[in-house]
Amino acid sequence: MGLAWGYSNSLATAPYLSVPLNKVSNLAKSVRHGNAITGKQVSAGVIPMKRVAVLLTMVAILGGWLQGSQDCTGWAWAASLRQFGQDGYDGRDGRDGRDGQDGTDTSITLDGTPQRLALAGTDGGDGEPGERGQWPECRYQPRRVPYDLQAADGGDGGGGGDGGDGGDGGDVLLYYRQADDLRQVYIDAGGGRGGRGGRGAPGTPGCRCEVRRWRLQVCQEDNCQEEEYRCYDGRRGHHGRDGREGETGRRGQVSLVASGTSLLPERPEQTASFPALAAQSILLSQNRWDYRQGAIARLAPGSDVTDEYREYVGRIEGQARLDWQAPRPLAGLWSETIQLSLQENGRVQFAFPEDLWVTGSSDFQNGVTTYTVTSLVAAQDAIRLAWGGLDGHGRSLQATVIDLARLSDQVNTEFQLTLRASDDAPHSDRRRRYQTHFDGTIPTDLIQRDHNRFILDLGRLPLSISHLNRGTYAQIELTVIRSLGSHRAEQTLRWQGRL
Repeated sequence: MGLAWGYSNSLATAPYLSVPLNKVSNLAKSVRHGNAITGKQVSAGVIPMKRVAVLLTMVAILGGWLQGSQDCTGWAWAASLRQFGQDGYDGRDGRDGRDGQDGTDTSITLDGTPQRLALAGTDGGDGEPGERGQWPECRYQPRRVPYDLQAADGGDGGGGGDGGDGGDGGDVLLYYRQADDLRQVYIDAGGGRGGRGGRGAPGTPGCRCEVRRWRLQVCQEDNCQEEEYRCYDGRRGHHGRDGREGETGRRGQVSLVASGTSLLPERPEQTASFPALAAQSILLSQNRWDYRQGAIARLAPGSDVTDEYREYVGRIEGQARLDWQAPRPLAGLWSETIQLSLQENGRVQFAFPEDLWVTGSSDFQNGVTTYTVTSLVAAQDAIRLAWGGLDGHGRSLQATVIDLARLSDQVNTEFQLTLRASDDAPHSDRRRRYQTHFDGTIPTDLIQRDHNRFILDLGRLPLSISHLNRGTYAQIELTVIRSLGSHRAEQTLRWQGRL
């Protein structure tokens, strides 16, 4: 068994490629170990850069062919590569350091006496170093074998663990009478330092070849030739990456409230069911703060806090109620909730569930936001339509669509039609060919509605009556567009057969 495209000890399938087989073996070994072809191989003349892609393809083909031919003697051995020894195991990564603890949030009332507050976050822990890669098992190198050899690789070093993040400083709320009282308070609310990353461990050296080159005579039938074989040293294991340094925790923030003012609980957002909000209004509230710079200058010297602080300037309150004017009863909406959000101007924003189509209007008077609901439709019910039948032919052709959810009094309905017909003979054995004769919106004057039944006068559409004759094979695609306010959905109904 020989190489169909080979002669001598080179691959010479075309004038633009001539590479010794032992070089191919070396490259195959690199690919097997997940290594890229290096610039050194290219610059040394192993392969020109512009032929790398061609050679890689041939290496893949050659490697697959040779794998199934290991029991053959002859020239195929020249491209074989076998490993000896056991690769070293990779070292384990170091454990990450623990994050620091946050400082405690607190609030105090100042009376002019000196005070010290220790609210700093603790430091993050250091990451552990990685474990050194294990040494490979370097076994005895086989001698004078008819194939190339690859010594075992060294183990990669483990990566270092990441340093833990420092804890955040605690926030503090100060009730004060006079500005001088703040100068009596020393606050240490600094963030904890981040832990150091663990060091990556080194990899171990690979095994070395005792004999690097040897020559043997290989024969196929009556053709013998002397071939050179090589042994390649094992790769040294990679050095593990160093762990990430931990982040420093943030400093705590100071909030100031003037004496005589007490902060009440705030509820800027709430949820309520439709019936509950229609029966009783709901109060929302939020404290207002003015954000300023200069906290460090207002406290005792040496205080460690973020320089931006906030001062209480008032309170926002607003009520929300629902005025139900929709045809649908409220009783079946206890499981549906409305999201209420208080705005800066005291108005309340209403957010309805996405699976409900709600229309109405909002009114704001005397601190009360009233939303009047005029329509409510479940989105899935808006597109519960079905074919009611296709009757007649020619100019009397009519299609019927039924609204199964009985919502046609509340939602808008539009029909878009694509009508295709076949001119082939009715009894033709060939696959029918259809041509489009109408593609557009059905005019409103061709649509009749009887409660929840739509009758579409297709025979009055602007197209040749010959395409609507009795026995004509037709395809009808009807897209029903339903809308309510800003909500919109589509449903497509299809029919195919003989008119």
